[in-house]
Amino acid sequence: MESYDSEMAVIEIMNDEKINSFVWDKLYKKELFHGFKYMELDYHEDVASTFKLIAKSKRVVCNNKPLYYYIRNPKSISHTLNPYKYYCLYRAFKEREEII
Repeated sequence: MESYDSEMAVIEIMNDEKINSFVWDKLYKKELFHGFKYMELDYHEDVASTFKLIAKSKRVVCNNKPLYYYIRNPKSISHTLNPYKYYCLYRAFKEREEII
């Protein structure tokens, strides 16, 4: 297990290696959601929103032990590409930029 302060966790989420932007692979303290609002996007809302939660945290602990198994579906919404999805991703990264 590794522990990061908020600043280092933000750097790690930008590197997208040890900590990524997915919302589903994390446990959060409920206090982080007080006054919090997810960015309203059709796609990639977790890219900006998870980043905000990480930045708001005092400490982030990573456990690299697999506790959840994810099955990839090549036909899922996550694996299809279109220009609008890229636009949403651009907006999510612009939102992240404001935090940095």
